[in-house]
Amino acid sequence: MKRHMVRVLPESVGLRDGALAEPLAVALHALNTAGRSAGGIRDRDVLVSGSGPIGLLVAGAARILGARSVTSSDMLAAPLERARRIGADRTVQLGRDDPGEAAFDVVLECSGSPGAVEPAIRAARRSATVCQVGTLPDEEISVNIARLETKEISCVGTFRYGAEFDDAITVIDQNPRITTAVTHTFPAGRAVEAFETARDSARSGKVLVSMWTD
Repeated sequence: MKRHMVRVLPESVGLRDGALAEPLAVALHALNTAGRSAGGIRDRDVLVSGSGPIGLLVAGAARILGARSVTSSDMLAAPLERARRIGADRTVQLGRDDPGEAAFDVVLECSGSPGAVEPAIRAARRSATVCQVGTLPDEEISVNIARLETKEISCVGTFRYGAEFDDAITVIDQNPRITTAVTHTFPAGRAVEAFETARDSARSGKVLVSMWTD
């Protein structure tokens, strides 16, 4: 590992919370990318599609960055409860609740599900920005281009992160609420159990494998 890749955590940030810096940097990069297109996140109505670990961090970070409202959606109730804890003003359980059409200035699609792309576009109001955060499979996806055209929607993609790693550490240090994304920490000897838990989004948010002792 090169020296410039190493970060020293503040004394107020433990190793467990510091482990969130990498996925939180992904969330901040997504919000920065969407914000460049939308003219910023502050005072915007934001929809986060998908409330897995990255979706949770995007929702929490959007709240910290000053979004006017943050709505999180998911198929399951448990991830939505975690979204409320991390800062979402409103949650939408897909198949039961209606997120609203043309209701949001910024939509961040974090589930990576092909079936979620078109609903994300429908939820965007005129001149909104839709940002694809979740990694989609390498296959063709049907999208209504006419809706993009007539609503003058900007579509952007985001991948990993750039210079947001240091910002992520600062956010963790100043906003402990963001660490509620972590629901389980397993010792290294139970790594298989950790991965099995992480696969079940009804049971878990962000799952960590501990290589240290506190």
